[in-house]
Amino acid sequence: MNKDILKIEQQFIYLLLKNEGLVDEWINSQLKIEHFSKEHKTILTAIQDCYDKNVLLTRKTFIAMLESIKLPKERVEQEMVFNRCLVSQANINDFPSLMSQIMEEYLLRSTTMSIKK
Repeated sequence: MNKDILKIEQQFIYLLLKNEGLVDEWINSQLKIEHFSKEHKTILTAIQDCYDKNVLLTRKTFIAMLESIKLPKERVEQEMVFNRCLVSQANINDFPSLMSQIMEEYLLRSTTMSIKK
């Protein structure tokens, strides 16, 4: 996976962690969890679960959600992913651009995979 897209996804998630309105915009868009890299799917699912409860995802809530993961290595990896997203910086005005870049990267990946098959 392209490291640039991982940074873009981290910035996107950072904005979701800080703004409930952006979570609503994302959930009601065409951009879905399956469009993201594998390492970010757990945190995005947690963001969506919290949104359904009318709250934003916090580090404490995320750590509690990780208790269901049996392998300690996976829990630690997901904590590190969360921390990388939390320290990312992004401007709220970049949100539409980040969404677009993530969708474009997904389309490029899926087209490339289809051509390879």
